Amino acid sequence: MNLQKRTEGLLKAEPQKRIDFTINRFCDSGEIWALQSNKDGKFVQYIDKDGRILFPLFPEIEFAQLYQTNEWSDTTPVTFEIGEFFYELVPFLNEHKAHFSIFPSLDLDELNILTPNSFALKLQEVLDESYGEYYELDYV
Repeated sequence: MNLQKRTEGLLKAEPQKRIDFTINRFCDSGEIWALQSNKDGKFVQYIDKDGRILFPLFPEIEFAQLYQTNEWSDTTPVTFEIGEFFYELVPFLNEHKAHFSIFPSLDLDELNILTPNSFALKLQEVLDESYGEYYELDYV
């Protein structure tokens, strides 16, 4: 399957399929992607209709780049490795009562919202079962 067809298929996929793909790619590659502002160095976040602070995550740089439009045009894709994710990002988002928006749809209608702890637990399960890797997580 060529990259363009795979990308189009995933962008049209049901939310759970995009979440599962993101989890598997993160576990396989050891990294997950976010967007960082070129102006102030802060990570892209937005607020949904329910007032929740959302931190979007992407399974690959190519997907993060697709979101570099409109208000996110002046951003750079950045990666988090597994350790950074578990020990820095998740506690930070918990502290600020933010949620992850896992590989949202391009129009941000399907947000795939998970709490930091629930996403970390899902990752931990796959890492443990499929790779024999276990991370000690105090917060779950």
